[in-house]
Amino acid sequence: MRIITLIMAGLLTLFIQRAHAQDTIRVIMAEEEPPAAVYHAGEDYFFSRKKEIGLDVTSLLAQLTPFNTVKAPNSLIGLKTKFYGRKYAFRMTFGFDIRDEEDLDPFLYFSIGYERRRILWQNFSYTNGWEGVLKVEGQDAIPFIGAANFYGLEYNISPAVFIGIEAQIRLGVQIDNGPEFRVLVPTAVFFNVRF
Repeated sequence: MRIITLIMAGLLTLFIQRAHAQDTIRVIMAEEEPPAAVYHAGEDYFFSRKKEIGLDVTSLLAQLTPFNTVKAPNSLIGLKTKFYGRKYAFRMTFGFDIRDEEDLDPFLYFSIGYERRRILWQNFSYTNGWEGVLKVEGQDAIPFIGAANFYGLEYNISPAVFIGIEAQIRLGVQIDNGPEFRVLVPTAVFFNVRF
């Protein structure tokens, strides 16, 4: 596990250094500030008509942080997939944990919905959208069915690699306990690959 952690950290460092080096070369050659991304009506964005896969790397980052004494919370979402058109995406998220340990509750999480991305400035973009959520959590396996409005912020390391965080406002019904309304702040960092 440590070897995989070190390999992932090394790859992430290489991607960041490569992106920074390319930006520095562009600035030196142009001798001016790089322009913000400008797209004209009907023109495809760098993410248009692509697929994206994201993994939760919060636990990995917590292990790599020196002198970290706080255990990172487990996110319900482990895997995100997105299929982009021009500006809108069909997305699915999935996560589960079925370990039978005393301090961990088993869960299953599945959602499906749409997303829209807006470019904020150079490497930063903003996402928002809606998704239908099915969640089963705890030893009693009480299901939750509802909808979530989510908001995300992404940093594009390169055109093919980016990291992102996401917050949610979730409303629905827990079958045995009645209605539920939750505001979920960003607790997970996702490492995403676009192809």
